[in-house]
Amino acid sequence: SENVPDSEEFENLVRISKILSRSKAKVIWVMPPVTEGVVPSENQPARLLALQEIANRFGSEVWNYSDLKLDPTQYRDPSHLNRHGRATFTRILSRDLGTDFESEEGKGSTFRVQLPLDLKAN
Repeated sequence: SENVPDSEEFENLVRISKILSRSKAKVIWVMPPVTEGVVPSENQPARLLALQEIANRFGSEVWNYSDLKLDPTQYRDPSHLNRHGRATFTRILSRDLGTDFESEEGKGSTFRVQLPLDLKAN
C-alpha cells in the first residue's frame, strides 16, 4: 500500500507479522520515546502510519510513545534511553500492560502477569 515504504525494514515487519498472526498471541508493536528533534528527522509520522497499516492488516496493535516527554537526562542520545530512562519506560509499559514490575539495580527486574484461566483450552 502507499503508506508502507518499500524498505527492507518494513518488508521484515510484514514477514514477522504474517508469522505472528498465525499464533494466538496478542502482538503489540511499540514505538519508544525519543527526543523532540528525532521525530521529524527519522520521519516518525510516516513510520507510524506504515506500522499502523501493517498492524491493521494483521490484527495487532501499535502503542506510540514517541512523543512521551521524559526528562532529557533519561536519554543516552536523542533516540536511545539510558538505564534510568529504560527503567522509567519499562514501568510505563508495565502499567499499560497491566503487569507488576520491580527493578533493583544490580539484581535485575521482575514482571508479574496475571493470565486468564481458560479451562476449556486444549
